[in-house]
Amino acid sequence: TGNAAAAIAGQNAGAGHPARVRRVAVVAIRAARAWAAVAVVGAELAAPWLAARFVEGDGGPAEVYLHRAAPSLFGFAVALPATCVLQALKRPTLPLAAAVARVLLLGAVALAAGPGTGVTPEVVFLAFTAGAWLEAALDVVVLGRALPAASAA
Repeated sequence: TGNAAAAIAGQNAGAGHPARVRRVAVVAIRAARAWAAVAVVGAELAAPWLAARFVEGDGGPAEVYLHRAAPSLFGFAVALPATCVLQALKRPTLPLAAAVARVLLLGAVALAAGPGTGVTPEVVFLAFTAGAWLEAALDVVVLGRALPAASAA
C-alpha cells in the first residue's frame, strides 16, 4: 500500500490536488492497518506453533517475543504508507527523523539491559513494539504538517 500510495500522492501533488493527496494517505494507512490486524491476530493465535518451529521443547522466549512484538505490526503498518507519501512529497528527511527516534529508543533500552538491571527480554520486546508505535506517531504528525505545505506548493 505504501508504494502505491506514494505514486498516487506524488501524481496528485504535482497536479495541485492536495485533497487527493490527503485522501490517498488516509486510505493507505487504513488499508495497511486492516492487514496488520489480520497479521497480529494470526501471530497471536499461532505463537505457540510458530515458536515450536524454531526451538526445541517449550517455545519460551520465542513465544513471548511473538506475543510482545506482534502489535508492532500496527506501528509499521502506519509508518510505511506515511513514509512513502512523505517521500513522494519530497520530504524524505521527516520520516528519517522518526526512524532515528525509534532506533535511539531501542538503543537506550539495549544499553540499559544487562544482568541485575531488571531489563528483561520481555522489556526489550516491548521496547521494540513501542519503538514501532513511536515511529508511526511521529510519521503521522509530520505527514499531517507536510500535507498543508504540499497544498501551498
